[in-house]
Amino acid sequence: KLGCLEEIEEKWDEMESDFEKTNPELITKFLRHLWISDNKYVSGKDLYNVLQSEINSKKSARGLILYCDNLLIQSKFYIGLRFSAFSHHLSVVDPVAREVLEKFRFLDNQQVYEILLALYTKSKNDKSFKPKYYRDIGEILWNFCLRTKYLIVSPSAYERKFADYCKLIKETKSSDLINKSKSFFEVLRKLTNNREEFFENITDGLGYDTDPVLVEFLLRRLIEEKEKNLITLTKTSIEHILPQEPKEWGYSKKEIKDYVHNI
Repeated sequence: KLGCLEEIEEKWDEMESDFEKTNPELITKFLRHLWISDNKYVSGKDLYNVLQSEINSKKSARGLILYCDNLLIQSKFYIGLRFSAFSHHLSVVDPVAREVLEKFRFLDNQQVYEILLALYTKSKNDKSFKPKYYRDIGEILWNFCLRTKYLIVSPSAYERKFADYCKLIKETKSSDLINKSKSFFEVLRKLTNNREEFFENITDGLGYDTDPVLVEFLLRRLIEEKEKNLITLTKTSIEHILPQEPKEWGYSKKEIKDYVHNI
């Protein structure tokens, strides 16, 4: 009734087309993550109602078009976050920020994307938000997500807290965001403070056969940390110590199965 249906449908079709190139089922997750990033926690079952209410609140064609423009922009960024083949969508942020954002793909944490969207929105709306904030906040957030992965922490234990953190990002001055982020995650860290269990689980559960990209990334980080200012790794690859074809060493594949990807 606002006279912009054709333009709205065109933008929605473009967004749907982008998701069809990757994973059509992600569009609902995107809409939920985007809502949480800019508003508050919403469950999957309540998502449709809050979106319908938001759309109905637009009283002008311009307001509705701007809303759909933002959906399209954010959806492209979201796809860039999740898929390396679409990393070019992250070119809207500084290279420092892009490097930080891309490494979250290694962790397969679904809830983190609402925070990454909140940071992106903050960087767009607040010119005082610096690329180093992505780096510093990303480090805190990435470490937390790694620990939840190997301590097998249920997302329900921190999902609403992530929604609270999105609100903190939106309402906090950029210059205060690092300190407030540290304080926020200091409380959350209680969920992941079992150091012995973490090391036991990551030792048993992390292997090149199951998480090759994460293994390569962690080894690279270890080397760079140990050899600070002495070595720069621009391109890395991992070679097996035990051969995948072990006959020349006098072993069968069955005998080295439990070791070949872990040494």
